[in-house]
Amino acid sequence: MFSPLPYLILFLSLLVASPLYSQSCLQSVRECYKKMNNPDAELKKNNLYYLNYTVLNTMRDTALLATSGGTFEVLLAPGFARLLSDQVEVYQDITDAFMIIPSRKIIYHTASALRKAQESMKKEMMIIQDTLFTLAAEESCREITLADGTCYKEVILVIRGMARQAFKIEKMTFQLSAEKQFIHKIVIQFTPEKEIAQTEVTFNALDYNYKKPVKNNTPVARHFLDGNGRLLARYTGYELVEAKREDFKP
Repeated sequence: MFSPLPYLILFLSLLVASPLYSQSCLQSVRECYKKMNNPDAELKKNNLYYLNYTVLNTMRDTALLATSGGTFEVLLAPGFARLLSDQVEVYQDITDAFMIIPSRKIIYHTASALRKAQESMKKEMMIIQDTLFTLAAEESCREITLADGTCYKEVILVIRGMARQAFKIEKMTFQLSAEKQFIHKIVIQFTPEKEIAQTEVTFNALDYNYKKPVKNNTPVARHFLDGNGRLLARYTGYELVEAKREDFKP
């Protein structure tokens, strides 16, 4: 099952300081990374963190499937996380996590590991980041103007050697809005061994202090289970699957 979130965390983690960048590029990348990849500071203020992004995968064998992906909405609040798309919905608090796949009439339930999962992912991404940047080279860093007149800083990295072999990545392109401290787009070009030729992630909206009304979704279990642990009537026809934490990957 395709999970966009690990890719996003990986892509954002790759934007940490590298001596291969010029100082101007490095400063822009650092500011964008620090702001986008650390919502914890805002959550400590009881702010809501909202992200809307689109993932487009271009397949290498277009005879089977030309493209795949979708648009995702992420909402983070203290002790609560929600991800919505056309294909899947995920609701999680500090106790429980539920993933709903309407097309398959399945609801996965597992004990939550919200904070532990975040810390574990950060450690793993630091290792990946160090490996990639040891064997990465900057191809270009320039200002670009899109057809609609919007200006971005474009940074292109070429991945070499062991990092290229390990992660099957040839090139990474970032479009940064330094003024807004915002990453507009990330394009990953994979090596020929990968079934996916390219993954493009476009960040459509990012709000660190989301103001739209959000109903109290905690505890999340009450939206799915009755007092006996059975699915509510609104989910008649759905199968409830008790999953292990390590298998819970939306």
